[in-house]
Amino acid sequence: MATEPVSVPPPHAPSRAWRLSGLRETLAQLFPQGEARRRGKWDIPLVVLVVLLGTAISLGRTTGAGPFQTIWEEDARDLLTDALNNPAIFNVFKPYVGYFQVLPRVMAQVATWFPLSWAAAVMSIEAALVCSLLAFAVYVASGTHFRHPLARFLVSAPLLFSATAENWLAEIYNRPATVQFFLVYAIFWLLLWVPASRAGRITQVAIVAVSALSTFLVVPLIPLALVRLWVRRDRVSLVLAGLLTAGLALQMAGLLLGLTDRSFASPRYNPLWALENYAIWAVPHSMLGWNQAWALPTFARLGLGWAAVIVPVLVALRKVTQPKWVLAIVAGAHSVGLACITVMANGMATQRYLLPVQMLLFTALVALLIPKSGVTSLGTKAPLILLACLVMVLGAINYRHYDTWRNKSPLWTQEVRKAFLSCAATERREVIIRSGPAPYYSLVTVPCHLFRNRPGCEAPFCVDLSLDPVPPAKRAHDEVAAG
Repeated sequence: MATEPVSVPPPHAPSRAWRLSGLRETLAQLFPQGEARRRGKWDIPLVVLVVLLGTAISLGRTTGAGPFQTIWEEDARDLLTDALNNPAIFNVFKPYVGYFQVLPRVMAQVATWFPLSWAAAVMSIEAALVCSLLAFAVYVASGTHFRHPLARFLVSAPLLFSATAENWLAEIYNRPATVQFFLVYAIFWLLLWVPASRAGRITQVAIVAVSALSTFLVVPLIPLALVRLWVRRDRVSLVLAGLLTAGLALQMAGLLLGLTDRSFASPRYNPLWALENYAIWAVPHSMLGWNQAWALPTFARLGLGWAAVIVPVLVALRKVTQPKWVLAIVAGAHSVGLACITVMANGMATQRYLLPVQMLLFTALVALLIPKSGVTSLGTKAPLILLACLVMVLGAINYRHYDTWRNKSPLWTQEVRKAFLSCAATERREVIIRSGPAPYYSLVTVPCHLFRNRPGCEAPFCVDLSLDPVPPAKRAHDEVAAG
């Protein structure tokens, strides 16, 4: 009797659950668990020293009258003016330039605790200190991915001396109104960080919470927070994702309810056009710096800028280094995405939005150039060293610019003195102080009651020479000459 052929079933394709498990395992590389370590007796003094050094590096970028004598644009018109004229509880959650920015508001309120003549110095120091603290936070957070100190340095320290972020189109250093650009990059690393200590987790949550209330730019990072939640499924990840989502809800509610206003912007929602801007503007400026990007012909600018990106990719593909591909791809995608979102939202390429884009691109390149572990040859370390040299040279060349608007600002303490004399000579309720060159709106409205029964200038940031018309040195000289 003939037997029927037995059909062999085709091999089953991998199940959906199996594929998701593999994807989850791959993405888990983004969130390695930090290692617990004991704190040494010199750790805290060293951290304080590093943060103070970073603050000084940031402050050194402001030219002209310097950071202690200048207040620029939104810092003057919105932050300080409102802090001087309105109750603090009202100011903190008052939006400006289209969204809520709690941290800059708080920094302006702190400035009002000091004499008015100190306001420029206090606000600049606050902003520089925040920038330095965020750079240190990135250095710590990147330690779970990068063991090599130079790699951690390259993804953190350039925050303090970015070659694209301080020029006449982008004055963002030592300004409370622009700390959002530093925050959004730091949040990227804090979402990747899985600290072993409770203090680390508290710091992580606190910075993310403040950032969610202080900038709309954290919105592109919400998918990363959700990926972390899916991969790790722990309470901290849930809190981080919840905070960023709550921040998005707050900012959107402000727009929908008419509490905030972005009518001054002219959005252009064209992804291809935005990608073109990334290719011809963001990459060359990020890799060549402000001066070089403008000085070179277009073809040379594009060629050199993209060569600085393509060469590390080729080095990684040839396995000269030990690349972290998942981190590189995710950081690069966030660099492209953030650039495109901000370009489309503003309707143009805006120079000061480039800082986090540049830092994310640096992160992707550093991830490709990690030296091989256990290999002592210079060949595997050379690519990272060369990238560090490029970043440091460009940072040094572009460290200080003398053609900025803030460079041309009048001295804050002299303007405060004029306001004091104007209030003293009349019964005015308020005066307007110009803290930047005309015609820009770097104007601070000061209530005259702040000057009542108080001198117009207070040391150390202002000396009222009218109270002693004869300098002490000259008086001593005259006394000696008189016998």
